[in-house]
Amino acid sequence: MDTRSVGNIMEEVVSLSDKIRRVSENAAGKAGSCTAQQLRICTFLQKCGGSVSQKEIEKFTGLRRPTVSFLVDNLVSRGLAVRNASLSDRRMRTVTLTPQGDEAVRKCAAQLKDIYRIIGVTISSEELGLFSAVVEKLDKILELASVKVTV
Repeated sequence: MDTRSVGNIMEEVVSLSDKIRRVSENAAGKAGSCTAQQLRICTFLQKCGGSVSQKEIEKFTGLRRPTVSFLVDNLVSRGLAVRNASLSDRRMRTVTLTPQGDEAVRKCAAQLKDIYRIIGVTISSEELGLFSAVVEKLDKILELASVKVTV
């Protein structure tokens, strides 16, 4: 396969990624008037028992502190989370999911589950397995490429 074909496929992957992001944004907006990134943070909070440090959110998302702070500020202003000083270390901030945030995660998960069900009945298990393998391989290649570029 020549590089032009690979380039076309990568453009299709980027386009697909954008579509997935739009679907997630739409589900997130309907579920709790928040962005997909904010919903991702809420889901992370829910999976971690409802409360984590802001530093843990930074590690999970791979986002920088100011970006996470901005996202959490918006979650707090929408009533989906609260931010408190940590009891063990006052320099740290703990972010806690509110019942409203928990409900937003549940609603969004239900909407996305419907979409995933449609995908599951439309695409065979074999096709999904092959796609998953290709995605994993691309991820490894791009990870190696980013190391080479930054060195």
